[in-house]
Amino acid sequence: MKFVNGISIEGDASHSKIKYDVKNANGGKVLSFTAELPDQDDMKWSKDRSEANGISKMTMKFNKHKIELKCHIKYIANRPPAVSGGKATLEEVSCNNQTFKRSGNSVTITLRMDKSGKLL
Repeated sequence: MKFVNGISIEGDASHSKIKYDVKNANGGKVLSFTAELPDQDDMKWSKDRSEANGISKMTMKFNKHKIELKCHIKYIANRPPAVSGGKATLEEVSCNNQTFKRSGNSVTITLRMDKSGKLL
């Protein structure tokens, strides 16, 4: 539990603390949270304005160690060219020079630490 208390996640653009849950899954612990959305002005729109892509950045801290996450978001408008009323989907997350793609409804990232708590 001490390790879990040392976790914090913050959206880089909003500087907001991101809420997370720790769940039991597949014989281990899973940290689950929702990615911060990119600012609407930072989204790159298709010519017909039916979809857009953007990146939000987040910082995860594990006690003294931190990791930067780049969250690649795709937005599809319900009624183009309207920018409100659509669906945003997390397509992939990049961190530590690796890219993790969406599978089903989520992106799964596996982080490993040595016995001293340093991220590998």
